[in-house]
Amino acid sequence: MTLQPTNPPPVEPANDGSPAGRFVGCLVTVLGGLMMTLCGLCTAFFLTMGLTTHGTDYGITMLSLFLGGIPTLVGIAIFVAGILILRASRRPPH
Repeated sequence: MTLQPTNPPPVEPANDGSPAGRFVGCLVTVLGGLMMTLCGLCTAFFLTMGLTTHGTDYGITMLSLFLGGIPTLVGIAIFVAGILILRASRRPPH
């Protein structure tokens, strides 16, 4: 039995996908990340201040959760949507 030399498989070009889709995906991901981070930090600050300085008055705590928690959740949703756009902008493998 003799071994026959085999040719290596052909090299395919890089799977770059759609440049516009990648740009939009990156833009949406960055905007969602900024919104999530800034709103989350602000909410955490006011939540901490409300719990430590006002004692049993939970009005400022609930207000900070409502006014800051909802935009934080929206930022998380935008961040996830950006990642999904980035994944969808890739070309499927052949």
